[in-house]
Amino acid sequence: MRLLVRDDYRSLIIEGPIESGDYEHFLKVVKDNQGKLADVYLLSPGGDFVEAMKIGRAMRAFELGSVVPGRNSAGQPFCYDDSMPRNPANCTAASAAFFIHVGAVERAGLYLVVHRPYFAPEQFAKLTESQAQAAFDALQRDARAYMTEMGVPPQVQEEVMGTPPDKGLVLDDKTVRNYYVGEIPYQQEWRHAKCAQLSPVETQRLEVLVARMLAAGRLTSEEWAEYNPMHEKRDLETKCQGALRVQSRMAAYERFFGIAPSDVTNHNFSKWPDLSRYLGLTFEDVSSEERFTAGDSIRGFSSLWREGTATSPAVGLGDTPNRKRYVTTASAYQTDPSDAFIERVRTTLTAEWGGPSNSSDTNKWVWRTKNFIGTLTLEKRGSGHILQLQVEAASE
Repeated sequence: MRLLVRDDYRSLIIEGPIESGDYEHFLKVVKDNQGKLADVYLLSPGGDFVEAMKIGRAMRAFELGSVVPGRNSAGQPFCYDDSMPRNPANCTAASAAFFIHVGAVERAGLYLVVHRPYFAPEQFAKLTESQAQAAFDALQRDARAYMTEMGVPPQVQEEVMGTPPDKGLVLDDKTVRNYYVGEIPYQQEWRHAKCAQLSPVETQRLEVLVARMLAAGRLTSEEWAEYNPMHEKRDLETKCQGALRVQSRMAAYERFFGIAPSDVTNHNFSKWPDLSRYLGLTFEDVSSEERFTAGDSIRGFSSLWREGTATSPAVGLGDTPNRKRYVTTASAYQTDPSDAFIERVRTTLTAEWGGPSNSSDTNKWVWRTKNFIGTLTLEKRGSGHILQLQVEAASE
């Protein structure tokens, strides 16, 4: 299990066989991310069905989405860039992975392989015949009850339970698109009811205009006059539904753990003043000790970048044209921080660097030391805010 962070959007990649203990590991990752985990990429050939069903039920409880590999024109699986497995053999979602996927509240991807649940041969062989029959029947009952709970239609259940473990069945494209792409029905209809701006007639007309624009590459002035206000309504619907998803995940987290999520919990605030230690190091020194990604070189400046995690901010390091590949600036970022988070960063920096020189400003604080200047700013970005700390060598 590894985290994938894009700004404030977090996904979990589950790659490889599903094994005993994965459920507890999964819960820890969810808890560490304090309600910010949005979905899971499944890249797994299968494994422990009991563990998979526990994870699937947790996916439904936390209202998380799931993404499995796509399917190319030859019917083979392919993986998207963000979910590219470290081992190409894991570009699949089979057996136990299907049981996790159906637990999600929103699903994407088309490649799913199913067969009936089974016990590991080394475990099954230790049982007497009567014990084996009882265990087999119990596992099959549990699997059917779980699939019914998750809304798997009877005909798909029969395909799953009728396929032997050594003959995995790739679900056909129509079945996957009908039942395992998009949101589960009640959530889709509820969010639409809460956020609807377009009338049914406007929705149909907008679809016609979009199709015409894609086919012809243009619209008439009269059509643009129709299109623009309807497109604005669609944007409002999209933003409203996105906000509802976030609210639902936060509420689901609180229901499960009995405590509201907080961006302060688990965050390592010492990482913010720690930025100053990068100043003067070479890019090679940094990369040999920590995992950074090289950024684009723009106007003679080079950079290194590291995504944020559940416990630390995103970090960017930069050089200057006259001092190539030496760190002269270091920045840390946090999107949409709470007031408590901002205060913890500010007080942590003050404890390390002394009081800021402009403590009366509520959106910008500056620390000046012998070796560097640190500037903390809170800026409006789109519909949210970003907290940024930039540390620069004093001589630059």
